[in-house]
Amino acid sequence: MDVKPLKENLLNLVNPDLHNCYVFHYNKSHSQLLIDVYDTENDERTRVNFSGVVYFSGELQWKGANFVIHMPETGLNLLRKLEWYSNMTKDVLERLDVENIYKYYEITRNFAPIIIVASSIEIDFS
Repeated sequence: MDVKPLKENLLNLVNPDLHNCYVFHYNKSHSQLLIDVYDTENDERTRVNFSGVVYFSGELQWKGANFVIHMPETGLNLLRKLEWYSNMTKDVLERLDVENIYKYYEITRNFAPIIIVASSIEIDFS
């Protein structure tokens, strides 16, 4: 992606490229995505909970945990391509404040990134 991210390494990991990630749970109808991030060196798990998920593209497991958040317009450009978005009237979109609610997250890797558009993210380091 050519766009400069708003913030990189959201999990503040020392070596994010060495972590393994697994989709623990994805419930499309409830717009929820849980990703477990494993630090194999220290045998620690971090759970990343995305809520209000409207778009997910990627594998169910991968190596690399550099979670990045992009500027709102990056996510909005993707949202405009989705059928549910294009079917909404301008009035509904303004009322829902879609442009400010959804954020574009990406897990950067050497090849195809994992892409998530969601309204919120919670990180559980326990």
